[in-house]
Amino acid sequence: MKNVKQDPIFHAEGDVWTHTYMVVKQIITHPDFLSFDLQTRHILFAAGIFHDVEKRSTTSEEYNPDLNRIQIISPNHAKRGEFTSREILYRKLNCPFDVREKICKIVRHHGFPIFALEKNDPQKEVIFTSLYDINHLLTFFAECDMRGRVCLDVDEQLFRIAMFKELCLENNCWDKPFDFTNDLARFVYFQKEDSSPSYVPFNNLKMTVHLMCGIPASGKDYVLNNDLKGLPNISLDDIRKELGFKAGQGSGQAVQEAKERAKQFLRIGQDFVWNGTNITKLTRSQLIDLFTSYKKYPAKVVIHYVESQSDKQIYQNKNRDSVVPSKIIDRFVKNLEMPHLSEAHQIQYHLNYAEAETPQES
Repeated sequence: MKNVKQDPIFHAEGDVWTHTYMVVKQIITHPDFLSFDLQTRHILFAAGIFHDVEKRSTTSEEYNPDLNRIQIISPNHAKRGEFTSREILYRKLNCPFDVREKICKIVRHHGFPIFALEKNDPQKEVIFTSLYDINHLLTFFAECDMRGRVCLDVDEQLFRIAMFKELCLENNCWDKPFDFTNDLARFVYFQKEDSSPSYVPFNNLKMTVHLMCGIPASGKDYVLNNDLKGLPNISLDDIRKELGFKAGQGSGQAVQEAKERAKQFLRIGQDFVWNGTNITKLTRSQLIDLFTSYKKYPAKVVIHYVESQSDKQIYQNKNRDSVVPSKIIDRFVKNLEMPHLSEAHQIQYHLNYAEAETPQES
């Protein structure tokens, strides 16, 4: 982060390293810092260190016609920063799952309070982030982020942060997740543009699709053989083998065949498992759209996120029948998008950690 430039109008303090130091100092000296429990203080401190880490890879200069000058910008640094933070905390530091994800989501959304009211649907946006239970932490962090810089519009930005807090309070989701009536109400709210968070849809769900999610060798087969034992299993790996492809080959053909098999179950209302890595939101959303499109047997979708401690995952991969090359595993880790409760009716977490309970449901 040293010597990574920032725009002098918005960051007159200097480079990203200088800004990061100032933000962390604001965090630990803030009068409200000690009101948080020790674990939360650690989370906020770590988020302060990581929040601009990917300005190193996203910073560039471009001409801004509105300002009539060359401007230094860092687009998507927060999203990339989330991925980098997760990779480091998982692979290098063996950080507990819940702690890691709080840090990563603060990094991802640290600029959100300033721009929340500019969103097309501010209410839906703050309810979305509330499901991470971080809106109160984002308010605190955004204030420290703003005070940890030198610029002319500090007061204006602090006012925006205060308005973000008021919006969260109005929707009863500042220091807790928004309380939907049930899982279906939450799912419908996020899937339909004009839905109200207080709307309670009629529950006509008649079957369940279990969507696996996790990097290779995370323990998905263990969950299948224990928690989901006896259910029909559509496995992309097995279909590749049936079609004569090696690992990593024939993905398109395997997915197409898997969808045809899924449609057969959906037509008759048969519960089943879709077994694959499904680590990106785009992949999951395409499948969930398919699973919920059959009107005769509307499906409830449960995402099963499976994760093993980093050293266990490495060991399990080395001792499986078909070892996945470490470079491919690393790519999965770098691109992992954690499932969010807006995506499905339920998420169950199966965590193979020393002190984790498995499964956990939210």
